[in-house]
Amino acid sequence: MENTKNICKISVPYVSIWDSGIEIETTAAVDIRTGEVTDIMSADVNGLDICERQYIIMSSEQVDVYENERGYEYWADIKNEIFGIENNIIIVTTKCVNGSLQEGDLVISTPDDEYACLIGRVTKINLLGTPEHNAETENETDDIHVNFLEFDYPKNRIKEIEKKFCGLYSEKKDFDNCGFDDIIMAPCCLIKITDIDENELNYLLQSGYNAACYCYGILSGLTDNNVLESTQINAEDNKENQEPVEKRCVCGNNQFKANQVCYHRVIVDSGNYFLEDIEIGESGKPYGLYECTECGAEYEELDML
Repeated sequence: MENTKNICKISVPYVSIWDSGIEIETTAAVDIRTGEVTDIMSADVNGLDICERQYIIMSSEQVDVYENERGYEYWADIKNEIFGIENNIIIVTTKCVNGSLQEGDLVISTPDDEYACLIGRVTKINLLGTPEHNAETENETDDIHVNFLEFDYPKNRIKEIEKKFCGLYSEKKDFDNCGFDDIIMAPCCLIKITDIDENELNYLLQSGYNAACYCYGILSGLTDNNVLESTQINAEDNKENQEPVEKRCVCGNNQFKANQVCYHRVIVDSGNYFLEDIEIGESGKPYGLYECTECGAEYEELDML
């Protein structure tokens, strides 16, 4: 997969900090090959005497700007901050939830995102300020293109995803027509899982619940490869000492459609055809399949929550 960018200069925010802590933000251009900073937009600095610091912002990172270094009037050491270098080729990277991200990496979307708990591969990164980014969106972060059809989801998971998007858009959504092969994501909505093993990956593909558990484990600092197993073992060991916790769907809802057998006293005619209810008698215990009333996720047992 091609994972390099044919870009030289990009527009970036440029911030100067003056005496008394006053910050002035304008724009500048930076050459990603050399670090030279040019085209700094001027601003009114009347009454300000000393510039204490200058920096540009790239991928939400502050990169200091120095004067008269490396033969340039203004220069920023950006390569180690934003780009990887392999064989003198610049590799574009950005920062996601759990580290550096580049084209080709595997990712899972965070549970609170519109495209929650989907698994895919990064196909392209358009940095904020590049012509590619500006032509495509007005997002205030780097744009990360992800192919969420990189892997095959089982039928029950596809049904789960379709129901969620039907609820979001109040119309029928077919999985194959949702454009999952090229979704633009923000860095803060992606967790890198490039090093995940095949068995765990297959487990995450099975349901939104499995994927959400994994994400919450990462987000809470459990970054080892056995996040789900560790979480389940710890929960079981401490079960007797814990206060009861209300079970909820991965979307946060706690109400579900279920099945129940009820015994009615009824009135019938001489042909034994139902006419009306008299009373509802004893009812059996509700049972699955359980369907979330909000997102449509299905569970065979509520113990899966």
